Amino acid sequence: GTQAFAVFHPQRYLNIVSTYIVGNWNPPPTPSPSPGDTHITLLELMTHDTHQDCWVVYYDTVYDMTDFADLHPGPGAAAIHPFCGWIGTEEYDIFHDKSLLVTIESYAVGNL
Repeated sequence: GTQAFAVFHPQRYLNIVSTYIVGNWNPPPTPSPSPGDTHITLLELMTHDTHQDCWVVYYDTVYDMTDFADLHPGPGAAAIHPFCGWIGTEEYDIFHDKSLLVTIESYAVGNL
């Protein structure tokens, strides 16, 4: 940066190059990994098998359904809790269209 330049160069050089400064350079922020970037193994999924820590897979995406379970319309948590720590795609398909997954996409934690 400018301070490091000033340590090794006389002030007159700093005055010359300062005419070319157009602003501060900040590196772009490092993006945080999206759920699609996170791979979750079946063994890890199986450790999230309680009502207080409930991960369920639908179409190879892992969702943390812990907070959503009680919000599920109709049967509520009873529709989700049997699948904590496991794959619920087959049962999901019986009652839902795949397009409804958009309603829980914010709960996605990774891919199986």
